[in-house]
Amino acid sequence: RAPGQHPPYPTIASVQRMPRELYEFSNEALALAARLPDAHDVHQERLVREIMAVDAVTYPEACGKMKEMFEFNSKLSATLTLPLHTGLVVAIVGAVGCIPLVFEYNTALYVADLLQVEEEIHRGTFAVVGQHSWSYMEPILGTASFSILCLQLLRAGMVNMAYQPYIDWCNSRRANRLAEAYPQYSRSIVKDFGRSQPYRGAKFNPVKASW
Repeated sequence: RAPGQHPPYPTIASVQRMPRELYEFSNEALALAARLPDAHDVHQERLVREIMAVDAVTYPEACGKMKEMFEFNSKLSATLTLPLHTGLVVAIVGAVGCIPLVFEYNTALYVADLLQVEEEIHRGTFAVVGQHSWSYMEPILGTASFSILCLQLLRAGMVNMAYQPYIDWCNSRRANRLAEAYPQYSRSIVKDFGRSQPYRGAKFNPVKASW
């Protein structure tokens, strides 16, 4: 660039032609953006255009079919995510429950009697209770913590070795089920749509239903 010459900034005319919504993107731009596996809004738009091409329907009619497929794909979500929700509940209960198990006198006394521990629990401050309850709670909490650490290491190793963690298996299961239910459309486009569909939340939810 010559000295004093301005950089080639966009002109007003060029930015006025800039696409602002996904439906304004070209087919080629959508195909490139679809390389991002989690870009569900892009996969929605690609599926809508696939439905238009196969069924020879208008854009609003294709959006209705896409919503039907979205709802069909959501039906399996509750079953697949049950272990994940169970893990969340267990984690919350464990995070909150370990405090009274160690430091609250009545709870610590109940656990000691349940485990038939000979250690005598003295009533006093939380530090006094914890000093006595820790003798039998340490193996339990320590073993649980080490097990969680090993599971986290296992998951990291699975990701590094390209094994599927459970959530990836769930995504693939939903995607294959959706593609089998709608075989008239491109399998890759349908699977990208089904795999990237969020399990809950309002984002990218075309039916605006409560998840």
